[in-house]
Amino acid sequence: MSRHFIKEEFDMIYKIYNEFGLKQTINYINDISPDTNFITRKHLLGRIGKIIRYYNNGMQDQLLDKKGANRKPGSGRPKKPIEPDWNEFTKEELIEIAKRYNEINKNKSKSEKLSEAKKLNIRYSKSAKFFNVCRQAVVKSKTRVIKVREHKNDTIIRKSFLDNKGRYGRLRLSAYISMKYNIFINPRSLGRHLKDWI
Repeated sequence: MSRHFIKEEFDMIYKIYNEFGLKQTINYINDISPDTNFITRKHLLGRIGKIIRYYNNGMQDQLLDKKGANRKPGSGRPKKPIEPDWNEFTKEELIEIAKRYNEINKNKSKSEKLSEAKKLNIRYSKSAKFFNVCRQAVVKSKTRVIKVREHKNDTIIRKSFLDNKGRYGRLRLSAYISMKYNIFINPRSLGRHLKDWI
């Protein structure tokens, strides 16, 4: 990609375009920035068109700043946070960092301390001591992912329930499955499965 032009070059491009036309303008741009030889003509024409448009509207100041004068601060892509390499620190420095962190969090409420403890990836007892809260409170605050166990005959149960248009209860459905598929499923476990779907 070609480099960004300075004010004198923009003025010269506008002047050459008005006097000699597009072909001479392209030659001038290729002379001052040889990298433009590698871009397509379509993109080069678009760039020249933008320069001419800005000059005609009296907005040539915005061409000098790549970001544009009207751009709001903080509207760009956020900077990548630099993650410190904890292996560089000695044990004493890490203890000092932990003490300072504890001082900052000392005046927080219990719920804020628990939410901080959730984020840490250490044992419950250690995080409870660090934040000076009960261990059970930390355990309860950490969300557990409940895995839903699927029954091995789940598709058969669902198919037979839909075949009967949902008219059968768990007892009749259990008898229907044992007659048709020769599989015995306890009516109570069938009831649990039906409760999940309905």
